[in-house]
Amino acid sequence: KNIIIVGDSMVKHLNENRLSKQHNVKVNPFRGSTTVNMQDHIKQYLEEQPDIVGIHSGTNDIPRNINTFKHMKKLVKAIRENSENTEIFISGIINRYDKEEYKIKIDTINEKLEKYCKDNNIHFVNNNDINRQGIGRDKIHLNYSGNSILAKNFLNLFNSLK
Repeated sequence: KNIIIVGDSMVKHLNENRLSKQHNVKVNPFRGSTTVNMQDHIKQYLEEQPDIVGIHSGTNDIPRNINTFKHMKKLVKAIRENSENTEIFISGIINRYDKEEYKIKIDTINEKLEKYCKDNNIHFVNNNDINRQGIGRDKIHLNYSGNSILAKNFLNLFNSLK
């Protein structure tokens, strides 16, 4: 299967070759991207009619008070309209540690996204296993350990696909 992952800077260090032996995986990071401008980024990849599109976005929405849930649903709608046979997965927002109040916000969004995915035949990648030890000094981005856990979470999904 051809799998395209579109995301913010959290996916920038994922090694495409190690994400799957049986699937062709392409990772497309857009640093600083929000779920709002992810709309523009994702369209170019839908022309290829990939088997699966994964979205990892939302980290940069949090301090900007963007309605991540609403915009994630718009992304799903755009994928379904432009590439109707493409399966979708949404990767949960990884907790940030730069401000304590962000955790509740992120947990709430992830709970809504997980339910939305379950109700709409979308795969959800839960990244709650990435804790403070997986986050770098800037308290936002993944360190080596966090990147490895994110890769493992994606790998688990890809291995479960038929």
